[in-house]
Amino acid sequence: MNQSTAPTEFRAQMTQTRNGRYWEIYVVLHGVPHWPDVQLPASAGIPTVAVRMAALRELGYAPKATHGRWDWIEFNTIGDRVDLTALVIVVPLDPRGAAQ
Repeated sequence: MNQSTAPTEFRAQMTQTRNGRYWEIYVVLHGVPHWPDVQLPASAGIPTVAVRMAALRELGYAPKATHGRWDWIEFNTIGDRVDLTALVIVVPLDPRGAAQ
């Protein structure tokens, strides 16, 4: 990809906020200071696939058809705490609005 070509796919992630109160779904946009995000109450449990899909739609993205599954990564942190991150490749619902 040459540098003048805007990316057509992005990585969306879901992590729990540091205070543990919310699951946060966001789209990683390089060179953008504030990534678009949706926060969901952690008290409702881990968001279902349907809830995650609705959050992505709210952000203007959808899973890429060829990679629509969420991958989970586990990170060991301080003490016994384990952080989970879910990832999925997404594309803009409106390609003209990519990375905006």
